[in-house]
Amino acid sequence: RIVTGFLFALAGPGAVAAQTPDAEVRAAVAEYNRAMVAKDLPALKALLAPEIVLYEHSVRNIGLDDVWEHHLRPEVSAFENMRAEFTDVRVSATSDMALVTRQYSIQAIMNGRPIDAKGNETMGWARRDGAWRVTHIHYSHPCPRPPAPPGQAANDSGEVAGTVERFHAALEAGDSAAALGLLADDVVILESGGAETRDEYRAGHLPADIAFAKAVPSRRESMNVRVRGEAAWASAIRTTQGEYRGRQVNSRGVELIVLSREPGGWRIRAIHWSSRAIRQGG
Repeated sequence: RIVTGFLFALAGPGAVAAQTPDAEVRAAVAEYNRAMVAKDLPALKALLAPEIVLYEHSVRNIGLDDVWEHHLRPEVSAFENMRAEFTDVRVSATSDMALVTRQYSIQAIMNGRPIDAKGNETMGWARRDGAWRVTHIHYSHPCPRPPAPPGQAANDSGEVAGTVERFHAALEAGDSAAALGLLADDVVILESGGAETRDEYRAGHLPADIAFAKAVPSRRESMNVRVRGEAAWASAIRTTQGEYRGRQVNSRGVELIVLSREPGGWRIRAIHWSSRAIRQGG
C-alpha cells in the first residue's frame, strides 16, 4: 500500500485526470468565446487554422487572410457592448478532429446600430501541433435589425459613398486585393457590353481597369446615394481626361453600384459602367 501510494504521488493527478478530446475542444471553444467578447484580436486570430473557411448566408471567405481581414476582424472590432450566450452546445471529437454545433444569441451595438442576432453555428476544429484550431465556421441566422435611429440614414449614406470611393481609390492605386475585398462573392460587373462574375472580373477587366485608372485621371461630378434597409445603390457621373496608350481620352461616364450591408460593412454586389466620348461643342 505504501508503494502504491508513492507511485500515485509521483504520477500526480494529471495522469489520472488527463483531458479527453471532448473536454479539450470545449476548453478551446470557451477561449474562442472569451476572445470574441473581449475583442482580444490576437488571441482570436491565434485560434484560426490557415485553411479556415467561413460561410454566412451568401458570404464565403476562404483562407486565414480572407476570413480575418474581410470578416472576423472588422466584425469583432465593430462590436460594442457585446453580450453573447451559447446554448445546446454539442461536441463530437476524435483525437485530432472535432465538430461543434450550437445556438447563439448576440446583442451588441455595431456602427451605431443595435444588433440582436439569434441563430445556429457549426464549427470544425482540428488539432494542429498539439493545439486545437478552427478550420470551418458556418453561421445561419435571420439577424433582425430594428429601424435605424434618427440620423442613421445620413451615416449609412456616408458609409456607402465611402465604400464606393475606396473601390475607386484601390483601382487608382493598383491595389487589386483591396478592390476585390470590397466585392461580394456573387457580384456582377456590367461593362463594355459584357457581364462578368467576381472571378471573371479578376482575370478579365480588372487588370485593364487598374491600368486605365492609374494612367488617366477621373473626376467625379456628382454622386446620388439611396439606402433602403440592408440594400443601397449609388449612381455617379465621372469625367475622364488624359492620355492612354498614345491616344487622347475625353469622356463622360455614368456608373450604378448596388451594395448590401454585411457584418463587416457594405459590400458591392453589382456594378454597371457606361461612357461616351465628349465631342467638341456637345
